[in-house]
Amino acid sequence: MTCLVSDTWKNGKRKIVPYLDMLKILRDVSEYQSHKIIIGTDSVKSQQSFIFTSTICIFNEYENYDRTYFYNRKKIKDDSYYVLAKRLLKETSDSIEIANFLNAALDNPNLEIHIDVNTDPKHKSSKFKNTLIGYVTGCGFECRVKPESFVASSIADNHTRKAWCVIRN
Repeated sequence: MTCLVSDTWKNGKRKIVPYLDMLKILRDVSEYQSHKIIIGTDSVKSQQSFIFTSTICIFNEYENYDRTYFYNRKKIKDDSYYVLAKRLLKETSDSIEIANFLNAALDNPNLEIHIDVNTDPKHKSSKFKNTLIGYVTGCGFECRVKPESFVASSIADNHTRKAWCVIRN
């Protein structure tokens, strides 16, 4: 289970950001009319475990914290995540949990969730697309999938893979 308060969050430069500092930045950004806070989670198998990385990314055309992002990583040893459906559901649930927390903590959150599923039927994740989109939109959030889900499929993926390389070596 993901929790903004107890998790260790880092910025794009891999520096630890205290929860209250991150929340202050998100509150400052949410005061701007045309900002967006995007949340996405990705995962990868690493030896006998799975690494889940959640990312919060800020878009703000007024440049205050524009394209700033924060991420956290968790290593979980649970064989049930070998099942793609369960792993994708956890990724999506983690993102929704963060979004729900921010929705309550910010006055004007303007949240969007990016999920790491493909629309192309040749990819295994595509068969879960409608279910996961329904889950996100049913919770009241905008949703994007590949190729538009860059926070999950690029930013979170990048930090997930880097974690895998560090842990593996």
